Amino acid sequence: MSSTATLLSTSTPKAIFVNLDVGFFDPDYPIQQTLSILRDQSQVLTKRSLLELVTAYKTIQDQPNDKKNSTDEAVEAEKIQKFHHLLDLPAPTPDASKDFCNTYQTVYNENRLVVEKTLLVLRQNDYKIVIIVKGKGDAHMAKINAIGILPLVDRVITSAEAEQFKKDYSVFQYAVEELGIRSWEAFMVGGSLEGDVQGALSVELKPILYMPTHRDSHYFLGNLPIPVIQDLNQLLEFLLNGSSPPEK
Repeated sequence: MSSTATLLSTSTPKAIFVNLDVGFFDPDYPIQQTLSILRDQSQVLTKRSLLELVTAYKTIQDQPNDKKNSTDEAVEAEKIQKFHHLLDLPAPTPDASKDFCNTYQTVYNENRLVVEKTLLVLRQNDYKIVIIVKGKGDAHMAKINAIGILPLVDRVITSAEAEQFKKDYSVFQYAVEELGIRSWEAFMVGGSLEGDVQGALSVELKPILYMPTHRDSHYFLGNLPIPVIQDLNQLLEFLLNGSSPPEK
């Protein structure tokens, strides 16, 4: 029997509710990972904190492109030049710019494959994948399409559809009722203690907290231990083994 076949198998409906804003779905995640890798390798970038690097790059990324006929490579090279200038760092060499682009593409592809693999394994083990989002659905559907996971998602539920804001928690009850499941047979994966964990607990969903900076296997909410994961591999390990994520 394969390891995936042991995934808490029951005959009852099971579901994984996921906040779309959780880190591994976030389009900024590859940028954060790329800058973290390059900062460790570069004597120039190491002069700035990771937060400073990410903030600066997002600032440049949000600026409109004035050179509409430029190639993608030229546009990216110009962004990296502006990024260094904004941080008051020496201009990057052509090799440094190329290294940035190659590292980003590698991180992006690896992250996308991990997300797809994780959702596929969960579906193969009879889990319904439900994404819960704040607001209306159009922009979120575009994001889900961009990530490439739409075929692996059973349902997208918006707070607008539930006629509630996510922080009001009614969207969680609405989601449970829409799926026709018992709440204690479902998990909620999110990165917000107030919005995701408290919301899950309010309707007896099992919360799993995505918190990359927390190195323990649990976060204590009062006396209540909440399982913590830093990446999707840990989510699968947690569900496959039915035990806490490993300590780091």
